[in-house]
Amino acid sequence: MRITASAPTDAAEPRESAPATFYWPWYWHVPGLGPWLLLAMAIALPRINRNRQGLLILIPVLIVAVLWTSTTRIGRLPSAFINEFGLVVQSLAVGMALLWLGAGTLIRRGSFAGLFLSWAAIVLAVLVTAVSHSLAFSPDMIPMLALLAMLGAALVAALAAARRLTRGRYAPVRFLLWLVLGSLLFSVAGTIVLVGGMMLAMSGSLHGILIQAVWGGLIFGLCVYVINLPYLLLMFTSPFFRRRFQAWLGVESV
Repeated sequence: MRITASAPTDAAEPRESAPATFYWPWYWHVPGLGPWLLLAMAIALPRINRNRQGLLILIPVLIVAVLWTSTTRIGRLPSAFINEFGLVVQSLAVGMALLWLGAGTLIRRGSFAGLFLSWAAIVLAVLVTAVSHSLAFSPDMIPMLALLAMLGAALVAALAAARRLTRGRYAPVRFLLWLVLGSLLFSVAGTIVLVGGMMLAMSGSLHGILIQAVWGGLIFGLCVYVINLPYLLLMFTSPFFRRRFQAWLGVESV
């Protein structure tokens, strides 16, 4: 791209500076493909996912991306908010895809190991997505990464709670109701702990912060649930993923 600055003068022609040329090599865009490469490996490497029906997991990812893009265009949100919250949306969307692609492995793990691996899958998606958004790591990214790790933990905890409350029964509506409640409660609790800890570290006071943390947690919890919903609809409608979901619930094996 070439840029030339110009300024009006008393003469007929404006005064122009020497052109400045900017180059963007093609390989600068490679890190932006990180989340998609991660999904491609999650589909291609495990034998259980080497199925054309495994590609259906990309549909919820695209749905979340379209919904987020539409929201930013309709709401005319500030660019800084779009960049930061876009990282949240994409990280959770990719993390959920990894979670369900690896559900067959998680079923064979113990409860604690399965929960930890589920959270680790989301954290991996967070790190890869963060690198795809910005090549340079800075201390300013730490609060956002901590928020994403907390939301990942809230998401896994909400899924685990809904699973326990519907254990042994394939009841999609009941599962969704318990999940929305768990998403809100765990997100609020996580936000209070995270924000409260940061405020204590910076100022040593929680005055006026808890109410804001509760409202923020409710908003985050609702976002987590909305991002989760397209994946669960896929679990309910696709025979390939429904068998995996039922096995995860303990109804039948994969």
